[in-house]
Order: sequence, then structure tokens, then C-alpha cells
Amino acid sequence: MSTPQKKTVPLAVALLMVAAMLLPACTTNRTQQERNALMDQNVQLQRELDDARQALDASQGNSAEAAALRARIAEMERRQAMAPPTQPRSIPEPIPYRQPQPVDEGDGFTDIPEVRTTRTGNSSLEVTLASDILFASGSANLTSTARRTLDQVASVLQDKYPDQQILVKGHTDSDPIRKSNWKDNQELSDARAQAVRDYLQSHGVAANRLTVRGYGQTQPKASKLTSRRVEIVVVGEGDTVEEMAATPAADVVEPAAQPDDVAPARYK
Repeated sequence: MSTPQKKTVPLAVALLMVAAMLLPACTTNRTQQERNALMDQNVQLQRELDDARQALDASQGNSAEAAALRARIAEMERRQAMAPPTQPRSIPEPIPYRQPQPVDEGDGFTDIPEVRTTRTGNSSLEVTLASDILFASGSANLTSTARRTLDQVASVLQDKYPDQQILVKGHTDSDPIRKSNWKDNQELSDARAQAVRDYLQSHGVAANRLTVRGYGQTQPKASKLTSRRVEIVVVGEGDTVEEMAATPAADVVEPAAQPDDVAPARYK
């Protein structure tokens, strides 16, 4: 009668030993999961902070919008400062936002207040003009401000880059076409890029140097305000027009991740 008891005691001891070995592993897994969750939150917060800073840079001096963005940035910086530190995850993180590198002052464009110039490709220059400066809502007709700005751009292209190919890229935000006569945002971006091309050509830039591409809403930036733009790419050595046409700006975001502006959506 005592034999079953002798077998039961070693079995119970073995089960306790197995449980003791599994417990640290479970605790480690739970700790790793919590650390990963914190890391995800920190990464998302940093992305939102970068987006807000970009939008503030592009706010064009709009005091109401700029004040709202500054308040949002201050709140996110406070949250970031309070976030607990985390160790790097063992799995690769998504590629973070890459800040475009400003071009040196000798590029010729930095004296034009309405443009932003960055490097792209191997040695090309990307000159960005906000569509809100160039066109009225839903229009592909250049404003008087646009003509003054493009006069300066054409002069730089002729003086400093007389032999290089020029790619004009039109972009819109994601607001639907409802009031204007354009079929969709793709058609509107095509027309706006062509309007800039035609103006540059009329001011001395040879037609065989100019190429046009429209992208509609497919390459958004951090906000709808910055998404509405025309990019003039001066194609440099080691790059081709087709390569630059297929290369989005460094601060383009995924379409699904594009936040709404502080200002209400406008219909074109």
C-alpha cells in the first residue's frame, strides 16, 4: 500500500521543478512585451512630433495655425520627457523620418523667400513651392505672387544651371474635387505642373530641358498644407530625369498616415 505514495512524491517534486523553470521565462516574455509596447508608443510620439514641427515650419506665418501647432508640440514634448526609458528592441524598427538636408547658400535659390531647397538623389536639387502661393484653390492659373517667385526661379535656372535637365512635379492634398472642373486630383496636379513648366519656358528655360509629372495625392507630406506643392528638380550629375521622377521627397509619408490640418478641409 505504501508503493503508490513513494511514486507520487517524486512526481510532485518534478512538477514543482518544471514550474520553477517556466516561471522566469514567462516573466521575461511579459517584461519584453511591456518594453516593446513602450517602444512603439515612443516611436509613434516621435513621429507625431516630427510631423507637427514640419507643419509649423510650413505654416507660412499663419498666426492662428502656428499658435495651435506650438501648443501641440509643447504638449508632445512634455509627454516625451515623461516617457520611461526603454531598451532597443531585438527586432528591426521601421525606418524613421529622414530630415531632408538643406542645400548650401550658394545654390542660388536660398534668397527666394517662398521656396525651400533640399538635396535629392546623388547631386540633384529639389526646389519646393507651396501650391497655396502658386494657385488659388482648385485652380491651375498662376497667381501674381507665383509669377514673381517663378521669375526669380527662372533667372537662377538660366544663370546657374543652364545645361541641366529640369523636372517639374505637381502634387495635391487628398481633399476630393467637388467645386472645380477638374476630373480628379491627378488631373489637377498635371495641370499645375504644366502651368509652371509653361511659365519657366516663356522666361527663357529651353523646352527640351523641361519634363512634367503629376502625382495627384499619392505622395502626401505631414499635412494637407504641405502636401499641396510643386517641386522643381534640377537634375544633377549621376541622376536621370526618370530616376528623379520615381524618387519621392525624403519627408513624404504613407497616405494612410496623413493627419488632418488644423484648418478645416477645403474642397476644390
